[in-house]
Amino acid sequence: MRRGNPVCFVWLVMAMAQCMAFSNFAADSAPVTYTRDIAPIFFKNCASCHRPVEVAPFSLLSYGETAGHAKTIARVTGNRFMPPWKAEPGAGEFRGARRLSEAELGLIQRWVDAGAPEGDPQALPPAPVFSDAWKLGEPDLVLSMPQAYSIPAEGKDIYQCFVIPLHLTEDKYIVAFEYHPGNRRVVHHAIVSQDSSGEAIKRDAEDPDIGYRTHGAGTGLKAGYKAVLGIWTPGFMPNFLPEGVGLKLEKNAVVVLQNHYHSTGKPETDLSSVGLYFAKTTPDTKAIYTTVWQNNVHIPPGDKHYQVHADQIAGGAARVLAVTPHMHLLGQELKLNAVSPDGSVKPMVWVKNWDFNWQCQYFYEKPFRVLKGTRLVMDASFDNSEENPRNPNHPPKLVNYGEQTTDEMAGVILLVAPDSPFTRPVAKIDAKALDACVGRYDLGSQKILTISNELGTLMARLDSQQKIDLFPESETEFFARLPEAELKFEKNPNGNVIGVNVTVDGKSHSGRRMAQE
Repeated sequence: MRRGNPVCFVWLVMAMAQCMAFSNFAADSAPVTYTRDIAPIFFKNCASCHRPVEVAPFSLLSYGETAGHAKTIARVTGNRFMPPWKAEPGAGEFRGARRLSEAELGLIQRWVDAGAPEGDPQALPPAPVFSDAWKLGEPDLVLSMPQAYSIPAEGKDIYQCFVIPLHLTEDKYIVAFEYHPGNRRVVHHAIVSQDSSGEAIKRDAEDPDIGYRTHGAGTGLKAGYKAVLGIWTPGFMPNFLPEGVGLKLEKNAVVVLQNHYHSTGKPETDLSSVGLYFAKTTPDTKAIYTTVWQNNVHIPPGDKHYQVHADQIAGGAARVLAVTPHMHLLGQELKLNAVSPDGSVKPMVWVKNWDFNWQCQYFYEKPFRVLKGTRLVMDASFDNSEENPRNPNHPPKLVNYGEQTTDEMAGVILLVAPDSPFTRPVAKIDAKALDACVGRYDLGSQKILTISNELGTLMARLDSQQKIDLFPESETEFFARLPEAELKFEKNPNGNVIGVNVTVDGKSHSGRRMAQE
């Protein structure tokens, strides 16, 4: 066979490399325009709030509305003040993340540096369409405030609780809720709770105003966050809970809707409503709200990095569906980690730059698994110095724990579905994925775990012990019911299973797959 000229081959490779480099340079240096590059970013990540009658101060639905704010947009996106998504990447995977990528931030900055050109109007994608209709379909029950509430033109923020009777004949289980603010210009966020103690009705009767007022982000009731049914913030997208999970709504309860209002410079009114969606049958798992909280907060004046810590031991296995970090004006940073009984640490949420104005309930893309005995560890810090622009006190003063906005607190609200091995959902897995896990695994100490596929069900046997059924949650994650155990198979970059991690009674054992005999 005749061989090619090596000099020509080298020349060809160099020429191709130069062409590719030039192509990349041309792509990077191509003018960035609103219609082709910027509008898609804003339509996807910003328009849900930046549109008429929403909470944002201006709209981003057209070039004319956007270009006048170009420099401001570059500044607030560049420092990640906007979009208001405070959770750091890598600490939990959440639904609907509004965090811009580095590439998107670069496009915005290049667009502004170029003078914010509009570009070809034909390249503009369709603007998103927003509807005031219920996003999840018609609710099973719609609850509205007793009457419209008036917000003054100026003054401090208002936390007003409205008591709404239910008149249910039986307990219900909520699988989703959707909040409709009556006036998006003034509603900062809302908390939907229930009360069956009579305390809310009593406080409503004692207050001459519509409902009753509190001095912080809670309803002021003894049940606290244990009675919460849902939390709404601007940009929040309603979602159904996982199949077989529901929040119990007691038939003799009243709903307490707490709205956080802020003034706009002119008198406003609000008449908000809540839509509740009920399970058709009694769910297998009752979801509840719980907290990891620290009440011992005493922040000295001038302290730039006051730290608090709290932890809670999981009394049983559970799926954490959502997390809501909470601090007040001096909040600086908050982390929540899950420390398994074997000592391994998994980050659950991390807000690196806290902002009291943007408190979000973060729903996990996939529920966060917590084993019995897991420690949920919260660490938070506060800045009570003169340099903190959000500090309400000048000069700074001692700030203690309390419900008022100018007090402080630190905690995380968790929406949790406690586990039962007999109600835990089982995924449908392809037969080839099951076969990929079959084999023998060396767990050390002369212990061999054998995985077999018997009539479409994975079976596990440790040495000569009795076989146990394994139930899939994904192609690599399985669990056993008796005894309770977790198995996670490890794959190499080629997709082949090479090992397994087994957790029983909070202790983990790792094993490598043995060569077939």
